[in-house]
Amino acid sequence: MKKVLWISGIITLLLLVLLLTGIAGADGEVKKALTQGNQEYESANYEEALNAYEKGLIASPENQTLNLNAAQAAFALGKYDKAIEYYGKAKDNLEKFLNAGNICYWAGEAAEEPEQKAQFYGMALEIYLEGIVKYPENVPLKYNYETVKEKLDELSEEMEQQNSDQSEDGESQEGESQEGESQEGEQQDAEGAEASEGEEQNLDEAKSAEATEGQEGDEDKQEAGSLNDEEENPDMEAIERILSYLESQEEEGLKNNQEVIRGNNGKGDW
Repeated sequence: MKKVLWISGIITLLLLVLLLTGIAGADGEVKKALTQGNQEYESANYEEALNAYEKGLIASPENQTLNLNAAQAAFALGKYDKAIEYYGKAKDNLEKFLNAGNICYWAGEAAEEPEQKAQFYGMALEIYLEGIVKYPENVPLKYNYETVKEKLDELSEEMEQQNSDQSEDGESQEGESQEGESQEGEQQDAEGAEASEGEEQNLDEAKSAEATEGQEGDEDKQEAGSLNDEEENPDMEAIERILSYLESQEEEGLKNNQEVIRGNNGKGDW
């Protein structure tokens, strides 16, 4: 039992030593990074300063001083994405709120889409406002806040006006479309009416033609009837003349026949 306790004590002591050594090592790296980085920063060697600070952040990523200094160096280099990232973990500092807010404002100025502009302006206002709460007497923070707020208000009005114009254009196009459909419907109705009138005219003409043909047929029938009547009722006087003529010819024929027979001794040769 004593042996177990003794071994546990040794392990605990070793872990404590390792922990203290690690902390000491991290502190050493932080101090080294701050010393080297600050020297480069004061000489305006911002790239070397940033590299030094970032080496220290590898050993202690949450160190607020290193994050602040790295953000300042990145800001000086124009690496605003990194600057915003490091400012987010940096300790409170007047320049932190001024620079971080300015970065968001510049990003909004560079954005082309109104929605992106509004988003970055809003972020800048939040940062400025947080700085004003911590440093209420600082004039640049207040001035920047009012300036960006005015820009955001103007942008919001422009976006609302644009949306309103688009809505009106949409309604106007819809109205034109409906009007076009109405005109097209009226034109189709007119064409249908004309077609109906044409059909009625054709029917009337057909009926007229049938009536005319019927009248002509009736006339032809009447003429045919007259001819038939004439054929059925021939001229009796003409018939009587023809019969008289035939009788006379027959009588003469009989006379001639009698003479012939007589020349042949009364024998006929038929």
